Amino acid sequence: IAVLHQAQGALRNSERKFRTLIEQSSDGVVLVDEQGFVIEWNQARERMTGIKRDEALGQPLWELQFRVDLPERRTPERLAYFKASVLDALRTGQSPLFDRLLEAEVVRPDGERRTIQQVVFPIKTDQGYRVGSVTRDITEHKRAEETHARLATAVEQAAESIVITDTAGTILYVNPAFERTSGYGQAEAVGQTPRFLKSGKQNAAFYTSLWATITAGQVWQDRIVNRRKDGSLYTEEVTISPVRNESGAIVNYVAVKRDVTRELRLEEQYYQAQKMEAVGRLTAGVAHDFNNILTAINGFSELMSLELAPDHPLQESVKKVMSSGQRAAGLVRQLMAFSRKQIVQPVRLNLNEVLANVDKMLRRIIGEDVELQTVPAPGLWLTQADPVQVEQIILNLAVNARDAMSNGGKLTIETANVTLDEVYAAGHLGIQPGEYVLLAISDTGAGMSEEVKAHLFEPFFTTKEMGRGTGLGLATVYGIVKQCGGDVQVYSEEGVGTTFKVYLPRVRPATAPAAPAPARAEMPRGSETILLVEDDEGARELTQRVLSGLGYTLLETRDGQEALRLAADYPGSI
Repeated sequence: IAVLHQAQGALRNSERKFRTLIEQSSDGVVLVDEQGFVIEWNQARERMTGIKRDEALGQPLWELQFRVDLPERRTPERLAYFKASVLDALRTGQSPLFDRLLEAEVVRPDGERRTIQQVVFPIKTDQGYRVGSVTRDITEHKRAEETHARLATAVEQAAESIVITDTAGTILYVNPAFERTSGYGQAEAVGQTPRFLKSGKQNAAFYTSLWATITAGQVWQDRIVNRRKDGSLYTEEVTISPVRNESGAIVNYVAVKRDVTRELRLEEQYYQAQKMEAVGRLTAGVAHDFNNILTAINGFSELMSLELAPDHPLQESVKKVMSSGQRAAGLVRQLMAFSRKQIVQPVRLNLNEVLANVDKMLRRIIGEDVELQTVPAPGLWLTQADPVQVEQIILNLAVNARDAMSNGGKLTIETANVTLDEVYAAGHLGIQPGEYVLLAISDTGAGMSEEVKAHLFEPFFTTKEMGRGTGLGLATVYGIVKQCGGDVQVYSEEGVGTTFKVYLPRVRPATAPAAPAPARAEMPRGSETILLVEDDEGARELTQRVLSGLGYTLLETRDGQEALRLAADYPGSI
């Protein structure tokens, strides 16, 4: 009897320990008897399912399982499946679900959805088989996993480069955007420090300040010029932030970097275009005023020459004045071309034909120490431009190329049909996508610095020594190309050479022949009355002299209001 009591006491202690273990477990525990009715349902299982222990005890497991199934899956067929699975497992002690880690989503009676992991196992007794299961609520873990997956996807698909380093600056992770921007793969970057991207454009003090900022726990922001794997430079806007652990210690640094190279290039092009527009307006005004002055100088010089006897001693002086005036007028024409105010006579033309026309002149201009190669494209499209101006473009660029090759070299002039796409147009202000005729002029000369390129098309800017250039050649090229609706780009490297690429819009061939140019006629004489309105006194006086000499009667005034008054008061016809 004593042994029996002792055994019963040990059994009760064992049951208490078992009960305490089950109740205090954070995992849900369920046991069913040989008929499939619940004999154990702990508190953790209550929390997961929302079904109280008192409700669950003595109930068929399949009904309780059906109660927490997803609403859209609660069908009679589903309930029958649950019952058959439980009874079959109790009868045979075997089930496809046994000893496997199962994951499922359940719905509590209050509507809250939870995700669980469950292990189901058989228990053999003298009366037959029972079934037990241990269930773990992984809802928060799944949410954390989903959040982590979303963050990982966002980082992987971000347009900005993301770099994570340890506290010593060693790279632990780079995203695909970093690979696209820098040209280095993840395997090449991980294990290195960001120093392998250095371009040499920032000094040591720059990096010292950066490191001091982030090691002090502060966020650092600035622009950095780095070097790609192919050797090209690019500019990034960089934000580097410290990453802290739960105790506040810095454990990592994360850099978010955006490539702004294209934006800076467009910004520079925009400011350059604004500057050129402002200079163009100023130049147009100056050219207009000078044109009026030169009209008087050249006109009166010609009148004086006509009025003087051919052997008059002043004829030589007058001719010198006329020669100087004509040279000045040539400069004014160049200024007008730059400011796009020059009167042009555009026609449909083939650049290959223009190039052939100036070939002999080009060879004479560039000299024997420069090799000239022309590469005209077959089937070249037509463009619309003034042929004299196109010749001016070719000659100006060829002379500049010759001057850049003081020790000889090679000058190549090419034509081609090109189609500029949206990507090209997005990176170059002032040009629309479409079909263009390309004129490319390349030399093997000294090349240009970035500083020189920034001022290249400005009037009177020149790198030549005094007396060797006016600084209007490239300004004229710029104005002519822009007036044609085209674009000009410059590619140059010091010590290597320069290429100018001129893009002129394509035009279709005319369907009808062009009208013949009118025959030149003598200036008409007459006795009619002409109302002459001109605000420049010299130009007005010259015009008056010429028209009076042809027999006309002149009514002169300098402004429109006075002209209206004269017209109203004049008794005759004008």
